[in-house]
Amino acid sequence: MRVERLCLEAFGPFIQRQEIDFSRLEGRSPFLIQGPTGAGKTTILDAICFALYGASSGGEREARNLRCDFAPDHAATEVCLEWSLGQRRFRVLRRPERLRPKIRGAGFTRQPAEATLWRLDDGPAKVLASGWAPVGEACQELLGFSQEQFRQVVILPQGQFRRLLMADSREREAVLATLFQTGFYQRLTEALKERARGAAEQIRQLLQAGQNILAQAEAENADALAARIDALAEDLRQNQDARERLRQAEQAARQALNQAQAQAAALDELAQAQSAAADLAAQAPAMDQLRLALARAQSAAALEDVAQNSGQAVDHAQKSADALALRQGLEAKAGQALQKASEALEAERAREAERQSARERLEGLAALEKTVAGLEQAAADLARLQQEAQAAQQAQTAAEDDLAARQAQAQQAAAALERARALAGQLDGLKSLAQQTARQRQDALALAELAAQGPGQTRAADWAGQQARDAQDALAQAQARRDELLRLWRDGQAAALAAGLAPGAPCPVCGSTNHPAPAEGEPNAPDQKALEAAEQTVERARQALADRERQAERAARDLVELRRRQEELRLALGPLAEESPEELARRANEANERLAQADRAGQSLPALQAAQVAAQGALAQAQAALLAAQASFQDLARQTAAQRALHAERAQNTPEQLRPPGALAQASRQARDQLTRLESALERARTTHDLASRDLAAAQAARAAAQEAAQEAAARAALAQAELARRLALAGFAKEAQMTAARMEEKTMAEGQRALQDFAAAQAAAAGRLARAQAAAASLSRPDLPALELAANQAAQALERAIDAGGQLAQRLRQARAWQDELGRLTSQVATLEQDHGVIGRVAEAAGGQNAMGVTLQRFVLATLLDEVLEAASRRLGRMSRGRYALRRAVDRQDRRKAAGLDLMVDDDHHGSQRPVSTLSGGESFLASLALALALAEVVQAHAGGVRLETIFIDEGFGSLDAEALDLAMAALIDLRDGGRAVGVISHVEEMKERIDARLEIIPSRRGSVARLAL
Repeated sequence: MRVERLCLEAFGPFIQRQEIDFSRLEGRSPFLIQGPTGAGKTTILDAICFALYGASSGGEREARNLRCDFAPDHAATEVCLEWSLGQRRFRVLRRPERLRPKIRGAGFTRQPAEATLWRLDDGPAKVLASGWAPVGEACQELLGFSQEQFRQVVILPQGQFRRLLMADSREREAVLATLFQTGFYQRLTEALKERARGAAEQIRQLLQAGQNILAQAEAENADALAARIDALAEDLRQNQDARERLRQAEQAARQALNQAQAQAAALDELAQAQSAAADLAAQAPAMDQLRLALARAQSAAALEDVAQNSGQAVDHAQKSADALALRQGLEAKAGQALQKASEALEAERAREAERQSARERLEGLAALEKTVAGLEQAAADLARLQQEAQAAQQAQTAAEDDLAARQAQAQQAAAALERARALAGQLDGLKSLAQQTARQRQDALALAELAAQGPGQTRAADWAGQQARDAQDALAQAQARRDELLRLWRDGQAAALAAGLAPGAPCPVCGSTNHPAPAEGEPNAPDQKALEAAEQTVERARQALADRERQAERAARDLVELRRRQEELRLALGPLAEESPEELARRANEANERLAQADRAGQSLPALQAAQVAAQGALAQAQAALLAAQASFQDLARQTAAQRALHAERAQNTPEQLRPPGALAQASRQARDQLTRLESALERARTTHDLASRDLAAAQAARAAAQEAAQEAAARAALAQAELARRLALAGFAKEAQMTAARMEEKTMAEGQRALQDFAAAQAAAAGRLARAQAAAASLSRPDLPALELAANQAAQALERAIDAGGQLAQRLRQARAWQDELGRLTSQVATLEQDHGVIGRVAEAAGGQNAMGVTLQRFVLATLLDEVLEAASRRLGRMSRGRYALRRAVDRQDRRKAAGLDLMVDDDHHGSQRPVSTLSGGESFLASLALALALAEVVQAHAGGVRLETIFIDEGFGSLDAEALDLAMAALIDLRDGGRAVGVISHVEEMKERIDARLEIIPSRRGSVARLAL
């Protein structure tokens, strides 16, 4: 990790913005950070820790307490750090929470904390994280250090430089594991433990499965199960012998029953033949009656035409009589209508008085037209005066508003004078305001661009989500279809097995020879090819779902990233996020204009005073205009009152119902309409009376014609009925009703002929059947069928019980043998797993620290790496201590209650002994800590995959060294220049100031400290 550039503003003692380009110090290690006490040297380290983790380097000051107390209220506390990891470059920006002046109005508002981390590539910067805590977590993940570990390895603050040297094994393990990235060995240890636990759990499950099998078998052990299998096999053999004997007995009983059933059938046939012959003999009289009815039907058919002519003549006579009755009724109705029309005409003639009254009402309304017109003119004049009074009142209000405006102008002129005086003292604040609004305008432009992209991103995410849900539904449908086909296929397989069953043959599934309910398959059962096609459809649907879910996830991530960037910019803008970039640009221009106005403020005072005098003159004119408007309004009010009195006087001379506008015209229309209705009613009554007279004459003529036609039709009907009576007598029918009763349809007559023929054929067939049945039943007697059936059924039931018992025995035997096989397989697996678990368990325990040394696998690896670090540290410490001290790792476990393996000891060559590092003096422990820190950076960088420590900061500690030790320490620091590492040192030792020419000078002043590189 290399620090490239640091920018800070309103942070600690730094009021103005400071930019420190550490890349200019490349090849100039070590470099000195110097300045008086309190100037802000340690603040540089605080700023680096604050940018990465949001806390100070010593961890003693909170973020909100790092703001400069002398910074202007409008200035934001800000730290921006650019740093690199190998070829990757990053930038992190933090602004802590603060109170800032409100943009509108007086007072302050709380500005929330802000933090953003970018990746700096060749293209535009990419935001990796935003938000106070997420940025700290992202930096920790990139660096591999927690805040505490960073202060132990990279930035060594005052009073904490010796922490890594004095740490115990557990704390040192956490630091070294992060630096050397040995998490693989810890994960390997956990994997071994997990595998050992898994093997033990498998053994337990297999043993439990074996116990479950014995419990199902109701056996104490495997031997008891084997004995049960032998017993079941013997029972099954005995059952097979018994079934053979019962089968022979059942066949004999069934044969006797079949012979008896044949004898009973011959006797039943004789009885049925005798019964059929008797039934036919009983039907003979009915057949004779049918033969007679057919002869009478043929005679009735010959008289059909004569009867039809007679009927038509009678119908015509009846219709003529009906028409005569209708005409007589119409004649009567026409007479009644004429009577009503005469009465209505007389009634309308009697309403002459009403018609005369309507004519007089109309004439009276015409006489009032001039009076009503005068009233309407008075109302119009009154409305006009009221409008003019309202306009005068509005003019008065406008004059009052103008007066208020003139007063406001006078006040504004005075306020402008005061603002001009105030602007002269705001030069510095306006400069800062212009810079701030420029940054805000850029953020607003970026936010507007993201807002334009938002709807498209949202629609893309919604569409991708819907596609994923549709794909999920399609997968469910495909799976349901596949499962249904599989069920149909299984049913088809069962039906195929059932189709091959034969009576008495054993079932290949259960072994039973009795098949009471064979399976029936579906008519369209699928084949194997259809099943494979359905499975392929499911697989395609599953793949499509995975693709859609990936697309939905990508779209959701893009949307989250866009919203996160929007939120970051909104936090940066605060309430200004709702303003447009043009508005922010306008504010910047306004700030520049105010700055220019401040320069001219002193010269503009006379002009502003003259403007104030002019405003007072305009105010006097407005007051005069208001008085004139008030007088005009009062005059119009008096005229309106006089016109209102005139209107009231004319209204008294006009009937109340005619006073409203248009009431006279409406009343005239109503009177005219009434007169028209009365005269129209009289004319309609006259017309109706004339029409009724003509209708009565027409009805009388139609009734006479109908009467003549009815008499003629009655004569023709009498002749036709006489001819029908003569023909009926010749055919043997006394009445027409007898002929009608004897009629048959042609279809019925044909069916009767066929019935006579069928009856004759049935008599011949019955005679033959009776002769055959008598021959077959000769010398036979009826057998005892119930007894024979009972014997056959009992034999079949005994055989079926034996078959069922055999099936049960076979099933129990197969189940017992299956349990025995499964128990053997589980026993074999347990033996194999116990052998593997013995090896894996011992390895996992050793890797987890359950060994003689109490050292885990990761700590063992770190111990090897620490030995390499200590070897490099001892070389430096030996040179700095003139060969007296060397650092060693403690091999013996001092305290079995604590983690061991990474404890440090120091070899003292003067005493020839080894002792804990805690026994070193202050200066000696500083040299040992310096040697350890430099060696750690060297070894970590040398190992592939380790974190590169290219920048180290040391805060104080050199003052505890004598001149010779200081020379040796300086030589060790200078040696690092060849390795490309940079070491920053904070010290007040004058000799170091003389020896180190690359310096970061911190210069205090009344306007805040200033940081400056001196090379």
